[in-house]
Amino acid sequence: MKNKIKFDLTTLIVLILSLSVILITVVASIVSNKKTGGNGGAESTPELTFPDISDVPQREDIKVTHTDKTLNDSFEEDGIEYIYSTVLYPFFEGGNSEATAKINEALSAFVTDRVTIKSFEITNAKDAYQRAEQDAMGFIEFEFITRAESVYVKNGYVSIMFRRVRTVGISEPKEDITSLCFDLLTGTEVDISAFLNVDEDKARTVVLDIFTQHIKINPKLYYNDALETLPDIIELNAFYLTENGLILYFNPDVITPSVMGICDFTVPYDKIGH
Repeated sequence: MKNKIKFDLTTLIVLILSLSVILITVVASIVSNKKTGGNGGAESTPELTFPDISDVPQREDIKVTHTDKTLNDSFEEDGIEYIYSTVLYPFFEGGNSEATAKINEALSAFVTDRVTIKSFEITNAKDAYQRAEQDAMGFIEFEFITRAESVYVKNGYVSIMFRRVRTVGISEPKEDITSLCFDLLTGTEVDISAFLNVDEDKARTVVLDIFTQHIKINPKLYYNDALETLPDIIELNAFYLTENGLILYFNPDVITPSVMGICDFTVPYDKIGH
C-alpha cells in the first residue's frame, strides 16, 4: 500500500510563501535585466559624465548684428587660371563700439591670411598643371573656399566657425574647420577656459575627459594610439558655440582617419555652468 503524504496547514502556508518569494525574485531579475539593456552578458553603452564646473558669473547681455562680406584672391599666369580662393565672413555692428571694432580688425587679419594664396600652393598648382599636360589631361583649377557657417552669441561671447573646403585638381576635396571666439566686453579673442570661467589647466582637464569618454565608448572609430596622444594635442581654441551647446572638435586625421571627417561632440550648456 502506497504511503500518503500529509500536509498540515502550517507547512502548506510556508511552502506557498517560499514559492512566491522565488517567483518574485525571478521576475524582478528579468525586469532589471531589460532596463539595463542586458542581453546575455552584452555591455550597455555608458553614459557620459561631465566634470563639475562652477556657475559662470552673469555677464552683460550684449546685442550685435552682422552682415556677410566676401574676400577673393586668385593666381593666373600666361592666361592660365591656377588657383581661386574666397572667404565669406561676418562683419559686426552694435554693442561696445571699441570692442566690436577690435573684433572686426582681428577677423580681417584672419580672413586676409586665409584667402591669400601661398607660394607653396602656387608651386603645387603649377606642378599639377605640368603633369596634366604630360598625361594629356585637362587641368582643373585649385579651389579654396572658406565660409563662416556658425555665428552665435552666448553670455557675452561671440563664436564664429569657419569651414574650409580645398579642391586640388582631381583629388577628393578636403575639409577642415577653424573657430574663433571673442569677448564682447573687451573685443579680445579667448579660448575655452574663459568661457568656462576656469584656468587653462582645468579647461584642458575638462576637454581631455570628455574626449577620453567618447573614445572609450567606441574605440574602433579612432586611431589605436588616440588615448595616448590625446593629452598632447588638446587645443583650447578648438570649440565653438551653437544654440544646442558647445561643440568640441578635432579636424580629420588627428585622432580619427581622414575618411571619418571632422570629429566633434556637443556639450550641453547646463553641464558646463551656462
